[in-house]
Amino acid sequence: MPKRTKRIERRRYKRFRVPRNAFVLLRPNGTEVGKIIDISPEGLAFDYAGSEQLPEELSELDILITDDGFRLNKLPYKTVSSIETYESPFGSMSKRRCGVQFGGLTLRQISQLKHFIQNYASSDTQD
Repeated sequence: MPKRTKRIERRRYKRFRVPRNAFVLLRPNGTEVGKIIDISPEGLAFDYAGSEQLPEELSELDILITDDGFRLNKLPYKTVSSIETYESPFGSMSKRRCGVQFGGLTLRQISQLKHFIQNYASSDTQD
């Protein structure tokens, strides 16, 4: 039986679950959409359909809640992890989980992110 290595937790902040209707919209073209899994003041994780990894360099995303109009625009991020979580046996569809770290947020974006976590996220953490 292979020996499991213990993963070292590098996060400084607690992660929070988000409602099912919380999504990211990836910029600049805004056509890539992902379902947010969890969030912290430092970054977030999301699932998306596709076989390609996101670029590691800095880009922007929007956070939105689909049924009440909440939207947090143009958060700068860099990709820190991307793993395939499902691959179709027919090869035409796959699902990936992506972890991103926020970077260079404005004071307004920091405030809006805190508002999002306080008002939409659950303290029931992901492990």
